[in-house]
Parts: sequence; C-alpha cells; structure tokens
Amino acid sequence: MPESEFQEPENQFLHDPVMLLDQHNPVDEILEFPSGDSTCEDQINLKPGSNIKSELIQWALKYSIPHVALTDLLILLKNELKLEELPRDSRTLIGTPSSCSIVPMGDGHFWYNGIQNNLYQQSFLTELNKDKDISSISLIFNIDGLPPFNSSPLQYWPILLKEHEYPKLKPMAIAIYCGPTKPPIQEYFKNILFDSLHLFDLGIMKKCLNGWVYGNYNFKTKFSGRDIEYLSEMLISCNIRRPTELHRAIRPLKNLKFWKGSEYRTFLLYLGPVLLKDILAGPVYQNYIYLFCATTSLSYSAYLKHINVAEKLLFQFFYKI
Repeated sequence: MPESEFQEPENQFLHDPVMLLDQHNPVDEILEFPSGDSTCEDQINLKPGSNIKSELIQWALKYSIPHVALTDLLILLKNELKLEELPRDSRTLIGTPSSCSIVPMGDGHFWYNGIQNNLYQQSFLTELNKDKDISSISLIFNIDGLPPFNSSPLQYWPILLKEHEYPKLKPMAIAIYCGPTKPPIQEYFKNILFDSLHLFDLGIMKKCLNGWVYGNYNFKTKFSGRDIEYLSEMLISCNIRRPTELHRAIRPLKNLKFWKGSEYRTFLLYLGPVLLKDILAGPVYQNYIYLFCATTSLSYSAYLKHINVAEKLLFQFFYKI
C-alpha cells in the first residue's frame, strides 16, 4: 500500500467524552435525572450513597481512560450539570504525583514508595484503625528479578507487599530497582528497614505508651497521676541537654495525643530505658528492654551484625506483650 494511502486509525474516544460515556457510562449509575420532559438543571442529583469523585476515579482506572479525555469530561460535567465539587483537571481528580523520586543505586536506579504510603493509598490503615478486633497484621514480602527484554541485560527488581489477613487487598509495589545487574543488597533493603522502624515508632511504641498512660491494657501497667507528672517533668528537663541528632524537642505526656513519630522514637531509643526503670513493673520493663535492644540493633549499621539476636528479642517481646 502506498505510504500516502495509509492512515493511522483515529482513536475516536480520545477527545470525545460524550462517546466515552456512551461506551462505558458511569453517570447513569450515580446521577438521578428528572423524569418526563423537564430539563431543569437543579433537579439533577446524586443517587443516595454515591460519591461521584470516587466513582469517576474507579471508572477511569478500570477502562484506562486517557487523561485528556477525562479532563474534557470533568469540564463537561462542571459546565453542563453544575457539579462544582469536581476539579477541572484529571490529575487533580486522580491525585497524580507532581514528582517521582528516582535515585541512582549501584549500576541502575531505584524508586521507593514505602510501606506506609501503600497501606494508606489503599485506605487499609484507616479501616484498620476502625476495627477494634484486629490487634496485629501480617505483611508478606516478595522479591524477584524480571528481565523485560530478551536482547538487553536490563532487569527490574520489584519489592512487592501483600497483607495476609485481608486477601482482597491487592499486592503493592513498595520499591523497584532497574539496572543491568542485581541491586546492591544493603542499599536495596535500607529504605525498607528504616520504613519498618518508623512503624515501630508510630505503631508499637505509640500503642505501648498510650496504653500505659491511659490504661488501655490493665490497671497493673497504668501510670499513676504522680508517675505521669514525674515523667513529664523529666521529659521537659531532658530537652535542655538534648543531643544535636535529636532535632525535635519531646513534649510532656499531656500532649501525648499530638506526639510525632520522632518523639516516640526519642522515647524508645534514648529516654525510655532510663525513665521507665522505676515506674514499670519488673516483667513489663524487661519486655520493653527487649524492644529497645532489638530496635537499636536494627537502627544502626554498626549493630546489624547482631540481626539474629534482634530477631530473637523481638520474638520474646511480641510473645510476652
């Protein structure tokens, strides 16, 4: 066929949101239109229980709608149906990141999205906080190399995450390495290790300290009013001689509900072993020391040679908690 006669098939759905609606129409499912011949715009309402933003996001992702077409659809819905709650741009609706952090690693490049980010993106942590019957979760990690090309040494090494107790939750990519060789092991796992340690701060240490202060466990481990006052005074005094590596001052226990992860980390790794010695009961304090030693061993590269000991200490901690 002569080159002049060849024409690439036009994607008729690319710039025509109306044709997109005819093909896969989400509007009928989430909007109520007036019966009869009435065309009054103020009679068009959302169906009960519908959320047009989330419905549009699911529809766009399910059918791989191009951003330019979705943007045209949003403008149409805002102008014609007066749905002012909708944004004018598809990137705003879907929440497309404005930047992607890709860093050099070894002979290739590394992208890290994080454990906590993935769980929040799937609304898992939000729902988990509402479920009072779940006290722990199991995270399954999978790592393997993928050669996408037969004629190139380039390979991908994704780190995938799956939550065991919720099988309907989709697998999540928390990191991806791309390069001509295998990733350097220590750098490859460093981000996951520190991300996991952050969950120790805002997870385990937060739960323990809130339980001791507010009595969520039992009266034997609950701090008395005198204990809380003493600890608060000591926390304030510790800020005066705070070492330079601790950038945030730690607040008294009356502000515990507003503590940041760095404050829980300071308490776990620096202040807790000293301040809790004469307050917690012997077995409870010993169990806390298991957590302190294990977390310290995992937090500093000089102590990673004791990783097997840290594993045993964590097992003891969770067994006795």
